Amino acid sequence: MRYRNKYNINFSANPLKKDPALLSRKNALEAEWYDAEAVEYFAQLDEPHDGLIQMDREYEDWFGAFYDSPSDRFAYDRLFVFFDLFPRARPLRLLDLGCGPGPLSRFFLRRGVETTSVDVSSLACRFVAKSSRDTMPLRACAEILPFKAESFDVVTSFVSLHHFNLSLSLREMRRILRPGGMGIFVEPLCNSATYYKIRQLVPLPDNESPGGGGLNRTELEAQLKAVGFTYWIKEFDLITRLERLPGLTLLQDRMRKIDHFLLYRLPLLRHFARSVVMRFER
Repeated sequence: MRYRNKYNINFSANPLKKDPALLSRKNALEAEWYDAEAVEYFAQLDEPHDGLIQMDREYEDWFGAFYDSPSDRFAYDRLFVFFDLFPRARPLRLLDLGCGPGPLSRFFLRRGVETTSVDVSSLACRFVAKSSRDTMPLRACAEILPFKAESFDVVTSFVSLHHFNLSLSLREMRRILRPGGMGIFVEPLCNSATYYKIRQLVPLPDNESPGGGGLNRTELEAQLKAVGFTYWIKEFDLITRLERLPGLTLLQDRMRKIDHFLLYRLPLLRHFARSVVMRFER
């Protein structure tokens, strides 16, 4: 079967992120992909702005609506649940893994959180360094982190964990987290290989980087247990998968509410959910 992506990779069982022997190749391809993506970001730094670059203005409104104003009425939304998991106590040392152009890092920096940013893309790190004087991003991979043991209170990312070798990266996260420290992630799921094959027949772009592919919950839980983390996982997005179809974007909020009801009432449907929010603790 030919898969609809540039590298013809089966993202439901991507060998690049499962075989430790392919780690260097995976990270080289990821760096190439995200270097190319980062090129377009630099123009934002030269545009007139009021303290927030275009990207951050969008994220300030989007993220801030959840983090700054917690409300149970948003419990059906994965972003509310994601941001509601972060401790509000200070001081707090946070590591943003796979930071990309850094919107999540800068969001927490604006709220007084000591934040360190890491990415495999040198151009993404350069962009983060130029966009904020409050952080010094490091070019590194999640599987080999250049930090001392017990250095952070929280490790997080915004849809980046599914690009990492789970076994290697989770062990590194446990090493660098302090006792009681936690990981907080929102990620895509790919539990059903059959569903994924059917998805290849849908004529929508499959614009995923070579190290990508959703997480399998069974595998994820096995890896979390092997490392010794306690964890909490919640699935989201069932019919919301249709939001990319013409005319349905405006119904996104309503579809998320329906999904929340269905996934709560009919647990078997969680196998087909598109995304997951998780917290694990050391």
